[in-house]
Parts: sequence; structure tokens; C-alpha cells
Amino acid sequence: MKRLLITFVVFPIICFAQTASDYQLMKKDIKQAINSWLQKGEFEKSKDHESRIKNDLADAFQRICFDFVQMSIMEKGEAKFELLAYNADTEKFGVRFQLRNKIWQDSLPVPLNKAPQFKSNAPLSVTEIEGTDWVLVNDQLLPFRIKIKSPRGSFTWQQAKANVKEIEFISSDLGISALTGKNLKFSFSEYYLKAPLQITNDESPMVDNHTSNEKVFEKVEIEASVNQAQWRRHLENQLPRYVEAATSAGMSPGNYTVNVRFLIEKDGNIVDAKALNDPGYGLAEGAVEIVKRGPKWSQGEQNGRKISSYHTQPITFQIQEK
Repeated sequence: MKRLLITFVVFPIICFAQTASDYQLMKKDIKQAINSWLQKGEFEKSKDHESRIKNDLADAFQRICFDFVQMSIMEKGEAKFELLAYNADTEKFGVRFQLRNKIWQDSLPVPLNKAPQFKSNAPLSVTEIEGTDWVLVNDQLLPFRIKIKSPRGSFTWQQAKANVKEIEFISSDLGISALTGKNLKFSFSEYYLKAPLQITNDESPMVDNHTSNEKVFEKVEIEASVNQAQWRRHLENQLPRYVEAATSAGMSPGNYTVNVRFLIEKDGNIVDAKALNDPGYGLAEGAVEIVKRGPKWSQGEQNGRKISSYHTQPITFQIQEK
């Protein structure tokens, strides 16, 4: 097998095996998921469907975009790297990175007086790449910076800012604005940083029925929300078993979004969770269980007080070929 030799002068060269870019693939999946969300569920009343479109579309657009970016990041796996020769004149190590099928080579600044110790301090490792550190480079999803740590210190590699773009999606670019009458924008870095202050690591208790007589709101001043980092970890843990079961049962490859509607009571309990659509193969039941077992949600607010409110959460399953 021939080896591919890559040389570099100033900017890193990146090799991509797939024809469609990460950005194009994410756009395709997001459009499909949003169109699925816009459909009336088999077990959804017309008035509830109209209310959901009117009240929840903007929030659903943000969550669906976020979920697909997160899934794309998850698919990259862990970053691997190889430390190459040191250039004493420029005071930089050569370094080769790999994320799944993407390979690129660049330089890592390390002062001359620290370079020998840094190289000898094995093992070197890559720290977890934060969500805000992911960007688009030529429409491919890549880290903006990678921190390489050793037992006695760490140094950071960073993309040239001229090469990167923010991860953003606009509904008009997805061809759905005409259906909704709204032009919505999603920014991954901005959405990732929205972390409610009242979230805990406890799981939400699930109550079978909502028996309180107090008013329940469909539209509130401050929407109920969940810590995005906790939600991402929860999906990473829960999604694979349902995907594997559906794949083993013969479900056709593709992305399947289940919209789960539930009530978040003012004490934070989740009740009355139900799937609004069912693609089959146990995914509807799985989506409901994922919501039940998920991290605790913060309550909605109206006029400065905690209130009970309904929420619709899309859960997307990616079924691969066997």
C-alpha cells in the first residue's frame, strides 16, 4: 500500500477521505430532523401540534442543531497525536494529529529551555477538547485548539484564526423558513455556553400522573432548560443501547427523531412524558426512557416565580448499516 507523504510550509494541510464535508452532512441531518419535528405526531391533537409549532419551534431548532453538532463531535473519537522533531531556531515541535479519518500536521510552540524536558516527560496526552473549542475549517469539523499535557506542564496548539469559521446554521439555508415564516439562527459556541445555574447531577424522579390543580403554562417568560454538558454525557451513555437494539432488529439505516413531550413541574419533577411519534423498533419507548432518566431540568419562570410548563424534546437516533 502506498503511503501518503504530506509536507508543510506555513499552514497545515488536512486530508479528508469523504466527499461531503462535515458541515454539509450536519445540514442534511438537521434539515431532516427539523422537518420530522414539524410533522404532526400520530398521537398528537391538532391544537397541540399548532401550539407546539408556534411556541416551541425556536427552541427546538436550537436543540436539534446542538444535538447533531454534538453527535458529530462524538463520532470523531479521541484526538491522537505524534510529537515530531524539534526546530531549535523556531522553538517549535512538529506535531501530527489524527481525528478518526482526518490527519493534519502543524507545529507546537515550546520554548527552547523547556523542550527537552517536555519531550522526555512521557507519557504525553491530549486533554478533553471543550465544546467551545470546535470550529469549521474548510467546512470540516475540527478543534480550534488542542492542549497537550505532560506530568510537568502543558502546551497548546491552535488553528490559525484566518482558517476557521464558527459552527452556525440559519434556517433559511436549510430550506425550512418558508414553512415556518421565521428565519432562525444557531451558534454552537453561544448555545454551548448557556448553562442554567440551578442544575444538579441528580436524576429527575418520574411521577406517573400530574395531579396538581395549579395552572400549567404552554408559553413562559423563561423556558425550562437543562445543563448541556450533562445532557450530552447522558445521551452518550443512553443512546448506544437503543441504536444497537434497533440495528440488530433490522431497522433501515438513517436518522430517526422522536419528539418527547413532558411536563416539568415547579419542583423540577418530570411527569406525563410521552412520545409524539413512533418510528418503530423501540425508539419511541427508548426516547421516553432517556428523558425520564436524564439530568434534572430547571423549571420555567413566569412573573419571577417557578411554574409548571410543558416542553417538547427531540431525541435523534442514528442507525448505521450492520
